Amino acid sequence: FTLKTILMDDRDRFLRKGFDTLHNGYDAQIINAPVEGGGGGWRSARDVHQLPATVTVAIFLNHYVKLKRKGAPSDEKALVEEQTARHFADRFAALFDETLPKFLLYEPERPQHNAIEADPKMNKLKKCELYGCEHLLRFFVRLPIILTQATSASSGGFDATSRKEMGKQISELIVLLQKNRHSCFKAKYREPKYEELNIWEKKLYDGSRAMKNKDKQYNGSNNNDVVDVVPMNEQEDGSSMRVKG
Repeated sequence: FTLKTILMDDRDRFLRKGFDTLHNGYDAQIINAPVEGGGGGWRSARDVHQLPATVTVAIFLNHYVKLKRKGAPSDEKALVEEQTARHFADRFAALFDETLPKFLLYEPERPQHNAIEADPKMNKLKKCELYGCEHLLRFFVRLPIILTQATSASSGGFDATSRKEMGKQISELIVLLQKNRHSCFKAKYREPKYEELNIWEKKLYDGSRAMKNKDKQYNGSNNNDVVDVVPMNEQEDGSSMRVKG
């Protein structure tokens, strides 16, 4: 049970829950269950994260800051450790917020992110207050590239000197994640809502719903022509059935 296993299992919920295909990475499942919030007979073969996460990046970083204060040998040292850790955590969270839309989302997750941006309640929260430790793991994987491409102004204040100093702090974060993996990784998944579907998924959903409505109309029109089988002894003309038109 390693952090890499968690990372791969989380990825599979978005990219490999259905059958693999060369085009999309997975097939859509045509089943008799509707997408949440609508009718129809189609649902996506992938999941999305239930957001806000149970343990968000902000919650984890706050826990890290508290631990640094508790581990100090004196009150004076504790104050310095806490201030240093808080300064690092704030810059780290700002960098996470900035880079998540660009580097940390799989393609099927982007419609959910766009839906959050359009939600007047959800878009008031920072990315670190929405997303959990699974996305923090992705952040660690991409961090070398992120720091290479980012300027000091856009990377949470991590200049060349502070990037060297942050190595120890990042190592501490990773160790803390590993030790508390059962508490930190509590991701909840659900089926995507209509507004969280990709364009081609919406076409499949809309087409499936249209076909289901046509089937209902067809079955309803057939019910108007009812065939009644009447026993021979109840027929005056000797015929075996009559049709109600």
